Amino acid sequence: MSPATLRGRPRPHLIFMHTEKTGGSSIECATQGQDMVLHGLFTNMGHAQEVRVEQCKAQCVHSGVAPRTLISIRDPYSFWRSVYTYNRGVVRTEKNFEGFMRDVADEAADEDSWPQSSHIRRACGKPCSADYFLHTENLGAEWLNLLRDLELPLVALPYINGSPPRPGHTVFTREVVDIIHRIDADMFSEFGYRKRADVPFELTSSKHIDPVWV
Repeated sequence: MSPATLRGRPRPHLIFMHTEKTGGSSIECATQGQDMVLHGLFTNMGHAQEVRVEQCKAQCVHSGVAPRTLISIRDPYSFWRSVYTYNRGVVRTEKNFEGFMRDVADEAADEDSWPQSSHIRRACGKPCSADYFLHTENLGAEWLNLLRDLELPLVALPYINGSPPRPGHTVFTREVVDIIHRIDADMFSEFGYRKRADVPFELTSSKHIDPVWV
């Protein structure tokens, strides 16, 4: 653990839980590249299960100060567009977006399936017990605000595009939107994302414009 202090007390260790397709690779890259991990300020848990996170939290208490946890989350519509474009690039599926989402809905009962809310529940329970939530759509700004609050060096995030270049069209039809509202209901009820009523619609990019990303 780092001996550095924050406002006269030992600095809390930070533990990051990476939710798939939410920009977490940028955080991992920034913290490792700037030696925040090496210096004992930060632990990247990756796609971890809650039991492992709790074990890490128990080991990362120092001088009576408990660690703080953070997790990245994403607007559910943008999340599913990113999942689809990534799937097209890796698996080379030729299904359209609606057909892909029907398949996702059929597998949604599996705890290891694709919904973002399942990934979050895996890492931090329900409701999620994280101390900080970083939203992909404002990731760079929220990350810098967190560093300022904890009086850490202001390390900007690199932009890492994990989706291969086979985007396809992602028209959010009524059926697609209903599936998302059903299988990722927690993203709206627990995390406050607003449901869109202007159906159908299409997102033109899986990358939110965030000028703080570099």
